[in-house]
Amino acid sequence: MNHLLAISLACSTQCLATEASRPNIVLIVIDDLGAHDFGCTGGDLALTPAIDALAKRGVRFERAYAAGCVCSPTRASIMTGQAPARTGITDWIPGARLAGMPMLEPVIPNALASEARTIAEALQAAGYATFHVGKWHLGGTGSLPTDHGFDVNVGGDFNGHPASYFFPYDGKNPSSPWRVRPFPTAAESRTHTMDEYLTDRLTDEAILLIDAAVESKKPFFLSLQHYAVHSPLQAPAAEVAEYKQILAAGGDVVRGHKNATYAAMTAAVDRSVGRVVAELDRVGQRDNTIIILTSDNGGEESATSNAPLRSAKGRLYEGGIRVPLLFAGSGIAGDIVRSVPVVSTDLYPTILALAHASTDSQMCDGQSLTGLLGADLVALPARNLYWHYPHYHTKDRRPVSAVRVGDFKLVFYWDSRISELYDLASDPSETRDLAASHAEQVVEMRAVLGQWLKETGAKVPRAREERDATTVE
Repeated sequence: MNHLLAISLACSTQCLATEASRPNIVLIVIDDLGAHDFGCTGGDLALTPAIDALAKRGVRFERAYAAGCVCSPTRASIMTGQAPARTGITDWIPGARLAGMPMLEPVIPNALASEARTIAEALQAAGYATFHVGKWHLGGTGSLPTDHGFDVNVGGDFNGHPASYFFPYDGKNPSSPWRVRPFPTAAESRTHTMDEYLTDRLTDEAILLIDAAVESKKPFFLSLQHYAVHSPLQAPAAEVAEYKQILAAGGDVVRGHKNATYAAMTAAVDRSVGRVVAELDRVGQRDNTIIILTSDNGGEESATSNAPLRSAKGRLYEGGIRVPLLFAGSGIAGDIVRSVPVVSTDLYPTILALAHASTDSQMCDGQSLTGLLGADLVALPARNLYWHYPHYHTKDRRPVSAVRVGDFKLVFYWDSRISELYDLASDPSETRDLAASHAEQVVEMRAVLGQWLKETGAKVPRAREERDATTVE
């Protein structure tokens, strides 16, 4: 074995007896992936046969939401089961902090709180080997994956995107703060070439960890969080050329997606999923493993199309927060599509339930989805869904909060204090603002949103003038 010897994967006979029935969990998070970028979700350019096959033998949620419209808030929510308003991580770390904006943004923590209990810590306590591979973006030294319950961390650091997707991942600048690290040293890993692609390399490392866990006879939790498909948009030249040919063919082949490089990056993620599934099959663990795949926010408008959903990353319209979500594997029903709205905070209680791990006293904003993963639907209790983004992502992506009550969604802008109201059942593209004709409902939903913000201790933006901007009523 290689660098994995640095951790102990030994397990006592008594421990093995209790762990034998526990499934392995593989959580795959794609960065900036649009809700409709896979074939199974309506994509019309990138070829994603492995993911499509996974969805076919699993449960896919067609109304899944990220807890945030940018990366770090959602990643923290996945790890802890807590809404961004509660963790305080409401923007990407450390945030843009645009100068000269009309409102003062709240300051966010630069790392996930040390006292927050993560999925990895809960599963580690339950006897799982825990591995993180890829993007972390929840803090640097002192708040790395290994500080939050992961036995091994490969490639996870403070940075939110790579300097380059090609080895040595530094964009020809060895001191670049965006260089992906840490990786095993060259002596501990395979020979590199300058065309080595980051998505493929992370998959190589994930497979090594799967093999080590299987050899140890421990159940494992693998968090494989790809940097793709975040900028910089880069992919192997031959694969980009293939998609350019598809685009050049024109006609009805491609209706929405137009970026050949983005399509090649998405296909590389699909290749990664296919390799992980194949390795689980090779080592006899496919039927004892649950694979979960999702994204951290909606697609970036300069890279992909979220149509017919409105807008993109950095906004709380559907295009900014709707994401793919699918479960497949041990005990999961096959070829099922669920339409119930779910959110990324649900992953924490769901994974703990699937792993038969003990829950704890930590406040959890999510609900377990296990009742939705079988052939027979067990309905979730009725609930509202909430979002809070008190920041400027760009000058025109303004501080905003939102709540979904049933099929109605209220979007509240903090600078103008104007509310918009949409009926997602009849208008999923959010083209008709009903606020003027449903004034009483707007008042009620603003009160519901305001109460939730108070309960979670949400930090809100303030106007530069000295007026109170702490409520939405």
